[in-house]
Amino acid sequence: MPHRGASATAAPGPAAKLAALDGDLRPADQYQQVLTALAPRCKEDLAGLAAVVDTTLKSLKKKGITDEDEFGVLQKLEASVPSGKPKTDCASEAAAYAARRDAK
Repeated sequence: MPHRGASATAAPGPAAKLAALDGDLRPADQYQQVLTALAPRCKEDLAGLAAVVDTTLKSLKKKGITDEDEFGVLQKLEASVPSGKPKTDCASEAAAYAARRDAK
């Protein structure tokens, strides 16, 4: 999958991408810690997980849910995917989470 918006320097890693999406409210290393914990449990790679978080947040916003940010979505995904089992389709887990959420 081609990188969109890549500059002359190397494209930012998934954690840096999420940090940039949240307006740099949190440092990329906080995202990296959760991504690193979650990645072994998911079928998606780190870049795929960053895309899942972004897509999930967009789905929530379309439903009028504005109390979530990238880090919150990532944490909820990390909390919902069990460890020690076969790898999970984390995109499906995230979509199910978004479907369960209702606007307050």
